[in-house]
Amino acid sequence: MKIRRGIALLAAFSLLSTSAALADMQKGDRGNDVAELQQMLYETGNLLESPDGIYGSQTEAAVKEFERYANLPVDGIADDLMQYELSVAYQVIMDGKNSGTDYAEYCINWTDVNGDLQTDYCQAHHVLNEDARNMLDSNDPEVARAASDMWQAEVSSLYDRWEELLPDEERSTASADAAGFLASIEAQRTMSGLMKKSADAKIATEVGISESLRGEAVRLCGEIYQLENGRSAANITAEKKAVRLNGSVIIEGNTIYYSGTLDGDGFGIYQMNADGSNICKISDMMATLEACSNGNLLIWRYDDEGNGAMDVLRTDGTTETVAWSYASAIADNGRFYFGGSSVAENGTDHQWILSSDPEYHDKYTPIEVADGYLYYIDATKNDMTSVYDGSRYPKGNIELNRLNLETSDIELLSGPGTNYLGIDDGMLYYTRESFTVYD
Repeated sequence: MKIRRGIALLAAFSLLSTSAALADMQKGDRGNDVAELQQMLYETGNLLESPDGIYGSQTEAAVKEFERYANLPVDGIADDLMQYELSVAYQVIMDGKNSGTDYAEYCINWTDVNGDLQTDYCQAHHVLNEDARNMLDSNDPEVARAASDMWQAEVSSLYDRWEELLPDEERSTASADAAGFLASIEAQRTMSGLMKKSADAKIATEVGISESLRGEAVRLCGEIYQLENGRSAANITAEKKAVRLNGSVIIEGNTIYYSGTLDGDGFGIYQMNADGSNICKISDMMATLEACSNGNLLIWRYDDEGNGAMDVLRTDGTTETVAWSYASAIADNGRFYFGGSSVAENGTDHQWILSSDPEYHDKYTPIEVADGYLYYIDATKNDMTSVYDGSRYPKGNIELNRLNLETSDIELLSGPGTNYLGIDDGMLYYTRESFTVYD
């Protein structure tokens, strides 16, 4: 693998040296360059359609998928860095095909020229990944669930094999690790079911679950490779063990707050140092962490009757319910902003700042507080046509507004078709496309 990868890098550097800067390609472009790009996307498994030389929606989606894989900015534009990374991946695959060994026997992680972690799938996981991805692309929640079930069965099998190879004194820890991880998967499904999500939301949940399971399968495959190739138990024991977190995480300063299972110790909310040391359990609740302010946590949970609630978990371990619905949240200057509300970090002084109607609570998405303004997304006009597209921010038929926190004046910044990108150094960045609502 290392020899083939070296050849791939030389080929990619050669490609870049022939043209100092490759021309960017994006949706709407046509021609031979687009066809060559599509061929590489096709060979690397990102594009399912045959190359036609037209940079359409399918090609843009394939570029975005590769950008996520390569840890590049996900914008759907094939710039020179994206083309370089793609050419490396393409050359590795083509070298493997030409040598008669398409894939390694085990999944192998490696670091590219930018220092980013990449994964070469083994044959079994390459096939499983392709099959599962096609199923996840369907519009049927049951088919999407079947795809994640395939990954879950594979992870369970790999856990069994991993435990067989470990020395006796380490098997109980591995067993607890397996139980904790698989329990966290079931918890995600339980919470999704209680929320009575739409079909699209259920599919999105299964996509996220599949990604978690796929990552765990790759990790276990590598562990098994190392054990089956003579890595001594003494060396494994001597190595520093990382803490793997399978749940929601918030990092505030040098402190990590984590909700999920930890080493098979059941569900709860944990606090630890940034290096994983001094782990302590601060609550037995099963919850999703939304925001943190000076050690106080805004969480979302279900009560004993299955009702969703937003709670403030104070530093002393007590809680205060501040809303009976779900809403995206941020923290700023000792306050939580969530949905159309604001509350002090200790759960007191609740204020409706956008609407007093709880029905609209979760249709507001706070983005950031800056210079006395709250920037937020308003999806109350027709939220059925708003989409999330893998981001926590909806786009489409939404409005991008800012609220003057002193005067309560609201200023419309952008209307339907808006895709929020970010706020940096006092500048707001977003795109806006034409948008049509169909009855």
